[in-house]
Amino acid sequence: MIKIRFSVGLILSIVLVFTVQAQAFPDFPTVLNELLSKYNITHTQYKDKEVMVHLLDKRLNGWYFTTVYYRDGVTVAEKETNVLFWSKQQNSYLKLSEATNPNKTPDPRAYEAFINAQGSETERMYYRISPCYGYNGWEKDIISMWGSKPSLPDSSLYMLGRAYSAYAGNLLLAFGTIYKPSYQINLPEGLNALTTQQLAEFRKYHHNAVKSFERLTAQNPHFETLVGNIRIKAANEKVTGFLYLCMVQNEEEGLKELNGVNYPENMLMMARNYLNSCGQNGILITNGDNDTFPLLYLQAKETLRTDVTVINTSLLNLPRYAEMIRNQKFAKNYSFLTTPENFKTANAYCETGYRDTAMLGTFLEDYYQGKNRNSKVSWLYFKAEGNPDMCWRLPRTGYLSKSDMILLDILNTNHWVRPFYFLQTVSSSSMLNLGSRLCPEGLALRLYPEGTPPLQSDYLLDKYITNWYCCFDETKEFQLLTKEFQYPNTLNRSESEYATLGLLRKNLVDFAGERLVANDTTQTLAILALLKQSNNLYPGIEMIKLQEIHYLLGEKEEAQKLSNIMQKAINNPIAFPNQAAKDLYISIEQKLKETYD
Repeated sequence: MIKIRFSVGLILSIVLVFTVQAQAFPDFPTVLNELLSKYNITHTQYKDKEVMVHLLDKRLNGWYFTTVYYRDGVTVAEKETNVLFWSKQQNSYLKLSEATNPNKTPDPRAYEAFINAQGSETERMYYRISPCYGYNGWEKDIISMWGSKPSLPDSSLYMLGRAYSAYAGNLLLAFGTIYKPSYQINLPEGLNALTTQQLAEFRKYHHNAVKSFERLTAQNPHFETLVGNIRIKAANEKVTGFLYLCMVQNEEEGLKELNGVNYPENMLMMARNYLNSCGQNGILITNGDNDTFPLLYLQAKETLRTDVTVINTSLLNLPRYAEMIRNQKFAKNYSFLTTPENFKTANAYCETGYRDTAMLGTFLEDYYQGKNRNSKVSWLYFKAEGNPDMCWRLPRTGYLSKSDMILLDILNTNHWVRPFYFLQTVSSSSMLNLGSRLCPEGLALRLYPEGTPPLQSDYLLDKYITNWYCCFDETKEFQLLTKEFQYPNTLNRSESEYATLGLLRKNLVDFAGERLVANDTTQTLAILALLKQSNNLYPGIEMIKLQEIHYLLGEKEEAQKLSNIMQKAINNPIAFPNQAAKDLYISIEQKLKETYD
């Protein structure tokens, strides 16, 4: 996930909103510390087959301590409790009925659980810049406050767009919040589920979300969001509308939402590179906004690489999304082992552990029939005719989510007929512990049954950083990187655009290193020329790798230039706020000089 970066406009807007509307409110970490110092509370508790999740919500009149109940992954709405913990009117904390913490010291594990669940950097920003956030109905409160305002500060306009977006999504799928909203439309099964009136209601809020982000684009085109520049956010929002209507209505209605999509060209270049990383009829697994929405736009609007099936793991828990993948026409579809009915009723997760090994097909059938909720399986075995048998250990998290099970379903039903890829932006936790069988192919990682051990070399950096991969098909990789991929010129780009293009940097540098180890100087120099041509350099680990490549090529002057750039970046607290990372880079820089100077 891209680390958020604040533009000057956003910082000024945050200061303005925080001062005018939320000055009296303590921030999230302060309230959390107060809660955990006085009360013996853990974030998640298990009781009588139910899961209790404790949260902090910021409302117009103060901070609330909320408890949400889940049974089999579904909220038990009637049991939810909300207790005012910090009162704006009284400007003080109120007493809760929970047991007092006898040690008066916050449990670090509880603090970490709260932070991980709702206190990420992004979430803390939303709590900070909005007068209310994090509860069922915050969207309606924001819309009521700001929806008719002709002028708003940047951050307020951004939160208004988010409110409209969350409201529209929750009308159809209850996907935007953890609570089941009372205003959700009760949809019948299948497509064409919306009446004319309901479709108009969805579009009203969805289009207001787009308009809010487009207003902000005109007001401050440099405004940065989690996914990048506000222009990217506005384009992604339109594709979100397309995706929602493909799930609940039909593709014809969905395609109407793609009119006027205005992605920056560099985003579309990257999306084309993502799709072109896949072989014919590939299955491409993604999990973010920027590695999914531009691809769907290119497939649906420009009919580019419609032979590729793009599947987003973040959405796979939604039965309607799985059904869309099964029936879609704008790109190649895919049929799973399970039926829509079994998928809908399957458990939200499957526990794993111990030492047993199971056949993949049997494991899936048991899951869909509800037999392995408390499975002891630790290893899965997959036999495919004409390919090596495949046996691998499941992730050691103790459970698999429904989306994990669908990915296993795809592996089982695909039977190596279509090439299977994870985009390199997908988190390792979503790759089912298959890393040793994944090999780079363009900007994706292709799954191979026989495994792909990493390349071993004598590079100094191998002692500190993961080895360069052993490329499965060097000829194909070189063709992709030098002939088929598009390279935006990164001069004068925003920091978010540099981050988006970072995957290109990584692959170019890694492949240059692999070619150098293979004694192919010609291809190494060709890749280095591409890096210079696209101005695709940025202080970070790739720049340090490049230094060693230039040293090994005998180009000490080029290596020193990169070292000077890194030295300036390391001494910049904004570029390197983390002291541990800074210390690591300093030590590697020193080792490089000791070894090669």
